Amino acid sequence: MADYGELRERFRDPAYAADYDRTRFGGLVGGVKNYSSLRLLQRCLDDVKPQGVVLDLPCGTGRLAALLEARGLRAIGIDQAVAMLAHARTRGMSHLVAANAERLPLRDGAADGVVSLRFFHYLSSELRIRMLMEMSRVTRRFAILEFRYRNPVRVVLRAAGRVVGIGGRRKSYPTLRDIRAEVIGAGFEIARIRFRPRCASDTCLVVATKRSVSGRSTGRSRS
Repeated sequence: MADYGELRERFRDPAYAADYDRTRFGGLVGGVKNYSSLRLLQRCLDDVKPQGVVLDLPCGTGRLAALLEARGLRAIGIDQAVAMLAHARTRGMSHLVAANAERLPLRDGAADGVVSLRFFHYLSSELRIRMLMEMSRVTRRFAILEFRYRNPVRVVLRAAGRVVGIGGRRKSYPTLRDIRAEVIGAGFEIARIRFRPRCASDTCLVVATKRSVSGRSTGRSRS
């Protein structure tokens, strides 16, 4: 895991922000990954049937803007990197907020839900928990959260790769049990976990619904 402080400074660099989409989602491989990621997000959104205001946190360069707005949602993009927000604005994302995910300038229950992609794998468990609790505070109903998890299939494949000398370096990701504990501890219930192909990816999307004071879920998804 890279140092989060260093990563924040990197994302604030205008040159890095300008080249971000090309380096992450350009070319054949990047394009396929982006397409499959957005398709999986669509399925998660179908699970919760969002309405009204949805937070895109962090929104980065605004790649989710068109997808969210096509569903009739008012997408509010939040990111601590002003350079990233500038690119999101060029994509037509007009509701933008520069803020730290640990202290969001929003009232309790300000949004129907939050979508958070490509974020939590940069964070320590302590930071993830603090940010999950803040997301829980500002949302009324749901969160769709991308995690990289300890995928047993990939662990075996990487180990085999090391034996024959073709890479496969060790990666330290939380287990699904750890992820469940963090999400539930922040005030959510796990409605569903959707996985990318397990032989090719360590990524999953957690569909979480907000737990009410009575302990009952306020979401519409089936577990």
